[in-house]
Amino acid sequence: MVEDIRGKGLTKEQIKKLLIRIGEHYGYITNTEINTGFSKVDVVWFDNTVQPIWIGKRKMLENSLAIPSVGFEIEERTFARKAIRGDIDSLNSLSPELGVLVFSDKIQTITEYKEQEKAVLKKHTEYNNDPEDNKVWSETQKRVKQHWDTSMRTFRKFVAASPHCRVVIWEEKDLLKIADMVDIHLD
Repeated sequence: MVEDIRGKGLTKEQIKKLLIRIGEHYGYITNTEINTGFSKVDVVWFDNTVQPIWIGKRKMLENSLAIPSVGFEIEERTFARKAIRGDIDSLNSLSPELGVLVFSDKIQTITEYKEQEKAVLKKHTEYNNDPEDNKVWSETQKRVKQHWDTSMRTFRKFVAASPHCRVVIWEEKDLLKIADMVDIHLD
């Protein structure tokens, strides 16, 4: 169930599964790794009035009969601005009615460990779990949280300026809330 993994962060594959199940719940035709000709989009919900017809073996949007309604780009490892701009470009090349950037909590966890490791290495060569190290860990968590909040505000500005399609940002908690609302859980 979703509740069992909260706080640790969902993997990209877990997020994909939830998005597919939610999309199917709402009657969309769902697909993953759709090639737009310029990049791939992680998950796409297609209009269910027209079954997508793929020409060739790969799911390429070019020359296909498919109407993308919602496209999702999932970030699990980084929230670097360059990567986010690339995700926005991918969504724009898909041209859905709505684009969604989904951020896993794993990003915060990975960033916390990297920052904590840097801070501890400055002090001494290994983590001893002494009170001073715990203080470093606490300060690191605060810095990462502030960086996360600032980045989310910045990304919301980026997506507001998206020229082709409307793009919104979901944090993991938003996705889990939607999954809970429609009673969808991970196995």
